[in-house]
Amino acid sequence: MASTRVSLIPNADEVADIIGQNGTGKSYLIRAMIDVVNGRLPIYVLDTKDEKLFHNIPHSTRVTRYADIKGVRGSYPVIVYTPTARELANEELLDQFCEDRYNEGNCLTVIDETTQVIRRNQPGPGALSLLSRGRGRKAPSWWGMQRPSSVSRWPFSEGKAFYVFRLNDKQDRARVAEFTHPTLGGEKPGKHRFWFYRTDFEEPVMAGPI
Repeated sequence: MASTRVSLIPNADEVADIIGQNGTGKSYLIRAMIDVVNGRLPIYVLDTKDEKLFHNIPHSTRVTRYADIKGVRGSYPVIVYTPTARELANEELLDQFCEDRYNEGNCLTVIDETTQVIRRNQPGPGALSLLSRGRGRKAPSWWGMQRPSSVSRWPFSEGKAFYVFRLNDKQDRARVAEFTHPTLGGEKPGKHRFWFYRTDFEEPVMAGPI
């Protein structure tokens, strides 16, 4: 498997998890994958960290108020929502973002930091719908996270594609390995490299650098 050429892009109806500590390359990978699928379906990015890599996505617009999304829907292939501090602290509003994407269907939702949306063991109804029923609505979702040990089981149990950058904390690596492959609980990728694993793989693939 390690020498086999594979596509790194999630299938069009899948949940994907992009995992790694700060500075390992998660945002670069997310941006690269967005560039590949840009134009195939509407894309909504929840940018909780005001990531510069998301500022210049082709054919995109950026809003800081959730209410403004409705006014630009359909006019831009990519909408980047960078919440104000007040909206970022509103857990119900961020879950509504997920629920609206599920109800819309036929769109990709990208969450740059899962813990901003799922802050407890049980996701809200919007996030839960995206994770568990998004496939039926053709509403794939990509979930970025730095500390998987503090994240609900749902993004892992529903995930089909996993991109795992360096994790120094043993608990974080154990959490990932629990839902993927034992290799991901041990060997740490080098700088800007990552393990790529799909649930239909026998073994993970080392990829990168990004």
